[in-house]
Amino acid sequence: MRYIGIFVLVLTLALMLPGCAKGPDPDPPNGTPIDAKALIDANCARCHGLDTVYTARDKSSWPAIVADMTKRASRNFSPEEVTAITGYLQENHGK
Repeated sequence: MRYIGIFVLVLTLALMLPGCAKGPDPDPPNGTPIDAKALIDANCARCHGLDTVYTARDKSSWPAIVADMTKRASRNFSPEEVTAITGYLQENHGK
């Protein structure tokens, strides 16, 4: 009887562990808006001060800057995230 309890416990843990190892989904579910400012604050500040990141630049220069910086980043950005970041910077820090 004791071995059955241990077997059930081990089986339960074995079935739970793969789900725990997966971690959070890196991509938001469809329809969830991307918080571009939060992405910038969390990722760009690792190498740059945010005063540098949020320097006003010509709107047309932001796509090339974001494309270059996201290629160098330690994190892979989805195309949707790159678009959201670029749009946020153009709208809020573009001249």
